[in-house]
Amino acid sequence: MSMLEEKIRKNRDLFEGAEPSEGHFNRFQSRLDSLHEVGPRQKSWHSTRLFRVAAVIVVLLGLSVTYYLIDPSVNSNLVSASTLPQEIQEARMYYDKLAEEKLQKINDCAASTSEASYIQKVVDNEISILDSNSVKLESELQNDNKNERLINALIRNYKTKSDLLDDILTRLCHI
Repeated sequence: MSMLEEKIRKNRDLFEGAEPSEGHFNRFQSRLDSLHEVGPRQKSWHSTRLFRVAAVIVVLLGLSVTYYLIDPSVNSNLVSASTLPQEIQEARMYYDKLAEEKLQKINDCAASTSEASYIQKVVDNEISILDSNSVKLESELQNDNKNERLINALIRNYKTKSDLLDDILTRLCHI
């Protein structure tokens, strides 16, 4: 038996029968309240401003991640580049490079800035449609990479993009 247990057994009568004196609980509660006294907290202007700035940053990050996940033209190169056959990757790189060069020529041939902005809008709309079709075809090709019809359709889609830009370039620059 330990020393503590022995003392408790010897003084058992002292522990069991006595009630605390009158007002003991009130005095104990007032001491607790004085130890944990909470005064009115002053709000600092920089903590609320910091919270607002952090909230704006979180919202903007959330929107950008959502846009990145939804927009097929942004992630089309990343999603399918590693899983497509080598010939498709090479064709894609070739037609993308060709499209960039033609877009630059279109911008150079535009007579005025308003004409250039209108043409750029039309071209962007058409290219985004073709790119979304390419993304769909690439995702189907990932599931069935031996399908010759899908491979031909994908390459034809790349070529259509190039032909569209050629047509716009011919009409605009009268080449």
